[in-house]
Amino acid sequence: MICYSFSVFNRYSALDAGASLPDSEENRIRALVKLVALVSGTITFISLFVFLVLKLKAGILISACAIPFYLVSFYFSRSIPPRAAANFLILSYITHISLTSLVFFPKEYGFQYCLLVVPALIWLLFGKGQFEKPLYAIISILVFSIAEYTDLPRPIITVLGHQQLFHIFSILSFCMGMIISMRFFVHYINKDNSKLSQMACTDPLTGLENRRFFDQTGELDFENMRQAGKNLSILMIDLDHFKSVNDNYGHDAGDNILKEVGSVLNKSFRSADKVCRYGGEEFIVLLKGTGPHDSLRIAEELRQKIEKLEFPAYKGLHLTTSIGIAHMTDTDRSLKEMTLRADKALYYAKEAGRNCVKDDQNSSVAIVSM
Repeated sequence: MICYSFSVFNRYSALDAGASLPDSEENRIRALVKLVALVSGTITFISLFVFLVLKLKAGILISACAIPFYLVSFYFSRSIPPRAAANFLILSYITHISLTSLVFFPKEYGFQYCLLVVPALIWLLFGKGQFEKPLYAIISILVFSIAEYTDLPRPIITVLGHQQLFHIFSILSFCMGMIISMRFFVHYINKDNSKLSQMACTDPLTGLENRRFFDQTGELDFENMRQAGKNLSILMIDLDHFKSVNDNYGHDAGDNILKEVGSVLNKSFRSADKVCRYGGEEFIVLLKGTGPHDSLRIAEELRQKIEKLEFPAYKGLHLTTSIGIAHMTDTDRSLKEMTLRADKALYYAKEAGRNCVKDDQNSSVAIVSM
């Protein structure tokens, strides 16, 4: 059961954005309740087995009574509101350890140390301002202090020769609980940070990466390509007369068209390339390992795809695009220099009447292919 409990914990730790548990406060609490119930039930089951071997009837009784509560907590983690499940679990845990420490076993067995896990757990399980956090913290620390610093009259089980082994087991259980709590917390903090970072670098309308992502990661790609002696090209893409689309069909139509163009762009390039919405109706593409001739050909194919797009919901709408291209040269020292030249090439395309492809030397597909 120990192996199984750790395998479940590792499975929770391996969750990513595409896993079955979405990133939400509710599911984070449910996952932690399930994990704590499983680990606590596993340790209690081991204790029950040891008590059976030692023939300690009181230990058998308290462990046998506690296991069903952890099983119910495990089940509740999926079927009732997460706050209620968290309350049931913590109350079961505190009651179990309190009875074990105050009534059944003397302090030499060390079971009271397991109460010190409670403050860490409730900090993860309950939100800011919820009364359970101070309440359970006070109860657990109070019971620990009574068990540790007072001599209770005649507990059911007296000190035996093997009490030192139980003391070590209790300390190890406490340490494992703290490690699991900290790892769980760090895991979800990392997930939240990863999600926030992804949101900050993703355009919410088209689902493409945004300008921030391009600026942050593109320089590294530039350096890698330059050091490896490989080609690198930038396509600067602008939808022609897009303002008239918003004026004539409405901003909803403009948003839908941007989504459609974003989908076309996403499907038209390799996963190694960077396809980003640069702002407004402008898009930018970083083509790795692609030289002048191929980049012009690719841009022309893209221009034709966009020109052939049909929008049945918006009759009479015909969309075209202008594309400017810049290629990495020996004199380039940064991606920003290439981007400025791609923007210059886009200016050439607009000056040539739009709906065409130009590079920063004012060359087009027709000139290159001659």
